[in-house]
Amino acid sequence: MFIPLFTASMSVVALYVYIRLILPLPLPVVVEIAMGIGVVLLANRVLIMRLFHITASDALLLLGSWLHAAVLMAALLCLVADVGFLIFGHPEISPVAFSGWVALGALILAAYGVRSALRVPPVREMALKVANLAPQLRGFRIAVLTDVHVGPLLRRRWVERVVDRTLAAEPDLIALPGDLVDSPETVLVKDIVPLGRLRAPYGVYYSPGNHEYIYGVEGWMRAFRRLGMKVLYNQHDVIDVNGATVTIAGLADQVGAIRPGATPDIDAALAGAPERDDFRLLLAHRPYDAAIHAERGVDLHLAGHTHGGQIWPLRALTASANAGYAGGWYTVGEMRMFVSNGVGVWAGVPLRLGVPNHIVVIRLEAA
Repeated sequence: MFIPLFTASMSVVALYVYIRLILPLPLPVVVEIAMGIGVVLLANRVLIMRLFHITASDALLLLGSWLHAAVLMAALLCLVADVGFLIFGHPEISPVAFSGWVALGALILAAYGVRSALRVPPVREMALKVANLAPQLRGFRIAVLTDVHVGPLLRRRWVERVVDRTLAAEPDLIALPGDLVDSPETVLVKDIVPLGRLRAPYGVYYSPGNHEYIYGVEGWMRAFRRLGMKVLYNQHDVIDVNGATVTIAGLADQVGAIRPGATPDIDAALAGAPERDDFRLLLAHRPYDAAIHAERGVDLHLAGHTHGGQIWPLRALTASANAGYAGGWYTVGEMRMFVSNGVGVWAGVPLRLGVPNHIVVIRLEAA
């Protein structure tokens, strides 16, 4: 269902750009139509590449991402301009000048946005104050890598640098709450190899996101197990940290309702867990059902999926589509939830503006 909706949305964006920037230009009809078709194709480049199994070099993929992002930025700039015209009146500006300035601005914003999205993210350490935290857990550090999206744009060399930065931070535990990949296992067989170097004293834990389901969640979970990760699929594990008991649970993803795979089941995930653990950590890709998770005694819910909205003005829209959560810290009952901006970016919308990617290290501290 997502792909048809995304395609329809991108086609509407392309049509809007065509009407506002191309149609008013003094060009031959054939040229206008050709440019319009080009805009539609750029807006839907991911779908076209998948339908026709088109492969391209890294340079062409980067160029396509930049032009695709420029179409999105052109639509956003046109929308801002049109709202301004309605409020303040339409200035005296020729269609050629308007289209030229918008196109230039879109190309510059897109270049910056794509560069921001594809950078190797920095490590950002945050302190989490926890009431009644066991003394043994004070200073315990959890690295969070969500929405890595290894795929057409983010390949092995980039993954190696992400792994290097994560290991350099020396976390006690590494949590991977879904969307590690963005292509079939056969395509990424070499690109995911660096993930096998992820190691931490108390383990590397993974729960699946919706993108793993697209390419076969069972196969990807087997691949991640081979890389040394502990896969939590409506399951939990219990670790001992110098005498303190920590329960780590992980959920399946909601997309299991329409694709092969399980759906989230917090009760199944916690079945048999210690009733009096010292800390309860949950990996669940989407920031949904937070109130239910809080009722089940979860202390910290780690989520992703939203990418923080990717474009700052769209955070409110992102939150409305994700149970009111866009990115950052939230308090739900006695539970804290952290929704990560993500490490990588989906190739379908390959840009970030005002919402940086990051590798987060959460340090537990006594309140």
